[in-house]
Amino acid sequence: MLRTHEWIPWWLLIAVFFVFTIITLSYSYMNLDVAWLLYAAQRLLEGAKLNVDVYEINPPISVYFNLPPALLSKYLGLPVIPLFYSYMILVIGISLWLCWHLTKLISKNYASGRYYILVSLVFITTIWVITKIQFGQREHIAIVLLMPYLLAAIVRLQRKDLSLPTALAVGLLAGAGLSFKPFFLGVWILVEIYLVASLKSLSSLWRKENLIIALFLTLFALFVLIFQPHYLQLVLLLGKYYQPFNNGYSAVIFSNEAILWLLTGIVICLIKLDQEDKAAIFLLYVASTGFLLSALIQQKGWPNHLYLISASCLFVLLLVIYKLLEKYRISKKYILVWSYVIFLGFFAIGVIETRRSAHIYNNIASLPQLIALLKESAPKEPVYVLTTHLRPSFPMINYSGASWPYHFPSFWPLPGFYCNPSNGSDEISYHPPDTMSPEERFFLDTIISDLRINPPKLLLVDQSKYKIGFGKLNFNFLDYFCNDPRFLTFFEGYEYLKQVGNYAIYQRR
Repeated sequence: MLRTHEWIPWWLLIAVFFVFTIITLSYSYMNLDVAWLLYAAQRLLEGAKLNVDVYEINPPISVYFNLPPALLSKYLGLPVIPLFYSYMILVIGISLWLCWHLTKLISKNYASGRYYILVSLVFITTIWVITKIQFGQREHIAIVLLMPYLLAAIVRLQRKDLSLPTALAVGLLAGAGLSFKPFFLGVWILVEIYLVASLKSLSSLWRKENLIIALFLTLFALFVLIFQPHYLQLVLLLGKYYQPFNNGYSAVIFSNEAILWLLTGIVICLIKLDQEDKAAIFLLYVASTGFLLSALIQQKGWPNHLYLISASCLFVLLLVIYKLLEKYRISKKYILVWSYVIFLGFFAIGVIETRRSAHIYNNIASLPQLIALLKESAPKEPVYVLTTHLRPSFPMINYSGASWPYHFPSFWPLPGFYCNPSNGSDEISYHPPDTMSPEERFFLDTIISDLRINPPKLLLVDQSKYKIGFGKLNFNFLDYFCNDPRFLTFFEGYEYLKQVGNYAIYQRR
């Protein structure tokens, strides 16, 4: 047991955690995916039905997870964004508390470093994710909910048991984390294969927490089948048209995160630790391999997909450093000082990096100017953006107080209808309405119907030469929609207002 002078004081850890979160989040706008899913949850509380009135191709839990802060905002009249951040901090706190409890069950060597493990967990679940502007992303939530499961797997690797309440908590959190994306199941499968091979027993699959995970996933699948049939219909109808956003396997294979994963594997192979420590560290590396496979399957190489690789690898490397310091009998007092230096060093780097990233993020979408315009010209009014990107619609809508009473958050299916031009030219030939595929016709009808039912006060048109999803195709949104006489009639009610960045702004007459 650690003596008092060797403790990392809880009050200091919690203080740094809250201060860092508040400071860094205040420097940047909410992540665009997070902003949309939070707004979708607010729409549900206003009476909209998921995948009937609000289309979301991610599993329904991505929206349902945001209901608590949306509910509190509705009934307490408080701003929803600070409530969401507080909610996430609470979820992270619950996960860290459970991880803290699980370190008591791990071997004495790990128990002696439980404070260091907690520092590492705080780093990867808060500081690292905030600096990457991924706070509240599905991947962020997933790793927060899966960390107790990974530590519980180390406990099982040492042939120790879990109490029913602990197994229940671990299983419920992990089941929820795996439900956010089917790609995350690879982590669970690889860790279980590793445990079976290490313990040389299939009976390890029937652990209490594993059965709870399986039960959670089964009930969630049944819930979707019975209560969310429209979600499956949406995925079957338009899911294949998400392919143009793929950047290929190379976007992941040649990423810095993949290189970090490779270097981490080399380090693990070269270091000399006792068998128990090395087996536990390798289990965590197997989990990072699952996150790498998840990113490869998605083929996009987006920062949120790659975050899981870097976060899990950094956790492994931090534990390797701690174990090496212990192996060479470095005083725990000096290890503690080293932990503080590393932790506070990343704190400083994180603030600088977040401010820099926020500056870049803001300039790309001209968010400050657009938000100011909406607050002045369209407070609580519908606003619409013709773009294939979630940005700037979200988080612009969240911060401006304007509304988005529409089905699609962006035109994400549209590139799929035009991503393979036969002539190989940068120019594009738009399909006349009577020759469109059923899927494109459904998309066009939905957009035009939405605009006619809820005509926006402001209409923003993305005029970038190349739009996300279209590659080098020179796609013009107004030209596309003006092929339909219904949109032409609708658009006659608007006049040009101004240009903000890449967006032409039209105002309803």
